[in-house]
Parts: sequence; C-alpha cells; structure tokens
Amino acid sequence: MKPMPNFIEPLLTRMDNGELLIRIVGWLYILAAAINVLLPFYVLYNVLESRMLIFLGWGARFAFANIFLILLAAAAASALFWWGRKGRLPGFDSSTEYPVMGLFSHLLRTFGEWFGLYYACAGFLVTLIALVFMGGERVFFMQAVGMIGTGTGWLDLVFIPIAGFIILIVFRLLAELLSAFAAIARGRAA
Repeated sequence: MKPMPNFIEPLLTRMDNGELLIRIVGWLYILAAAINVLLPFYVLYNVLESRMLIFLGWGARFAFANIFLILLAAAAASALFWWGRKGRLPGFDSSTEYPVMGLFSHLLRTFGEWFGLYYACAGFLVTLIALVFMGGERVFFMQAVGMIGTGTGWLDLVFIPIAGFIILIVFRLLAELLSAFAAIARGRAA
C-alpha cells in the first residue's frame, strides 16, 4: 500500500490506452460541427451589423436570402459530416510505437474532405447566386461578409469546384502518407 494516493494514475492510464486522446479528438469533431452550425448566423450578423442591405437593390437582397439558405444547408450537411466522422474515429493501439499517427491521419483526412466539399459545393452555389442576382454589387458584398474569393466572376464557377477537389485530394494524400510512414516505421521497428 502506498503512503499517498496517486491522483495522477487514472489520467496516465487514460493517456496510455488512448482513451483521453480519442475523447479529446471527438470533442474537436463536435466543436467543428458546432462552428459549422454557427457560421451562417455569423454571416447574417455581419450583414445586418454593416447595414448593407439598406443600400443594396432588391436583386442583391434576394441573392443574400438565397445565399443564407445555401449556407444553412451547407452548415447542416457539414455538422452531420463531422458528427458522422466522430463515430468513425480509429481505435488507439497503444501496443505500437506510433499510436497517434492513425488518429491524426483521420483528423487531417476529415478536415480536408470537409473543407474541399464545403468550398466546392457551397462556393459554387454562392458564386452562381451572386453572379446571377447581384450584378456589380457582388464583390463589395462578398468582401463585407467575409467570403472573399467567391462570386467575383464567371470563371469562379469552373475554378471553385476544381479547387475544392484539389483540396480534398491533397489532404487525403497527406493523410495516407502519414499512415504509410507509420506503417513503414512499424515494419522497421519490428
């Protein structure tokens, strides 16, 4: 029997078996889902706070209403995406020499897939609505709501989906490279 109870032992045990790390990453996924849900309301707040709707024409107001609906749909899909990926977190194999690589690889892959899909889908639709209904007001509006790089020209309708796909592929490649490096390191260590 130890003279003093060891209060740190449960924490160390959870760190060693990976339970704490998996739980923290799971909370990060929940935080990402919550941020995605709040994003459209942040854009709405920026627009209302700047009072720009007073100065914009009816076409731009109609476009903003549609953009807000697109952002709401993208936020809901993104939140469900992060929540679903939270349930698929890989197990933590503390018997290997590099147990964190699989978890970090999953986080990197999930972020890349989310960002690439969000940028490609929401960016394309927001750009299309802005180009059709906002006219010359679109560049000012997009910069004011923090959506720089969307809605500025017809070429964006081609560029944004391609860029989103490239983002997705690059992050997926990086995640797979991490997993491959960990597998190589495990093979050499054995």
